[in-house]
Amino acid sequence: MPNSLTNIEVENFKLNLTMHVQPNDQGIIHCFKAHYHAQFISCAINHYNADVMPSKVYNIDQLEAMRLAQDAWNRVDTTTIQNCWTKAGILPDLPPSQMQPTVPILSLIHAAATVI
Repeated sequence: MPNSLTNIEVENFKLNLTMHVQPNDQGIIHCFKAHYHAQFISCAINHYNADVMPSKVYNIDQLEAMRLAQDAWNRVDTTTIQNCWTKAGILPDLPPSQMQPTVPILSLIHAAATVI
């Protein structure tokens, strides 16, 4: 972890953490899929409005699917992730003001990628 990230505290998972308390199952995946589906439908509507044959309005290539997935993930709010982790009992109970990130998640991902 980069030394510049001073507000991050590493917590270990509890032993025998079962699938029903996994944070992804608590709503993160659901939120991601909802955003992806909305973007996919918007893309289909754009195809329809561009006079694409009705049988092909839902056809997208791999690159477009990856772009939709990236956009959907970027739309998942940090509060959603925090709430899911809190509901799973993984995060400590902190007042909301302490849980608000001061660095956007994407910049943390890019910082971590450059370290690795």
